Amino acid sequence: MAKAPRSLAAVLAVLAAGVLAAGCGGGGSPEKAKETKAAGPPPVPSGFIQARAGRVAFAHPAGWKPVEQTPQGWSYAVEEDGEDGGTRAGVITKVPQVPMARLVADTVTIGVEVNAVGVRRGAGRKVSVPGAGDAVRVDYTYSLEEGAAADRRATDVSVVYGTESAVVVRIAGEQARLAPDQVEQIVRSIAIVP
Repeated sequence: MAKAPRSLAAVLAVLAAGVLAAGCGGGGSPEKAKETKAAGPPPVPSGFIQARAGRVAFAHPAGWKPVEQTPQGWSYAVEEDGEDGGTRAGVITKVPQVPMARLVADTVTIGVEVNAVGVRRGAGRKVSVPGAGDAVRVDYTYSLEEGAAADRRATDVSVVYGTESAVVVRIAGEQARLAPDQVEQIVRSIAIVP
């Protein structure tokens, strides 16, 4: 029960930050994220295949298969073993459509904090995504069950491109099965393509 007030306070803080960000700018229009020029997505790592969801491209291990029914808010997802809650990567499109990747990242992380337990979030840090105007990476651990150890890890890369188009590429799964180097290969493969 003590979790709900903390989550509510966090939601209110992010909403207030969004209102302040939207209201700032001295009367001018807010700066839009500009797309960087990209020759295409980065090379696909060995043993991986490329996936696309709209303008988002990323690579994932070749053995991972598209899920038949994507989770709510996702436009594309692949899983290692096909079981619900398994190791997964995909593109979340139901995110705030704002020109700041950090605001997108903070809002999406609040959703995780409300739906998971024991969330330990790392600091958001800027990353380079070919074709994007802004991108922020957040790594965190969590559990799906109250009282259990944080046995899962996730990485969200919040990406803004064009004039306020935003998505999140999420890689998540059991810590024992989702190797850090695998996560790094997926993150480095993310690109915005024509």
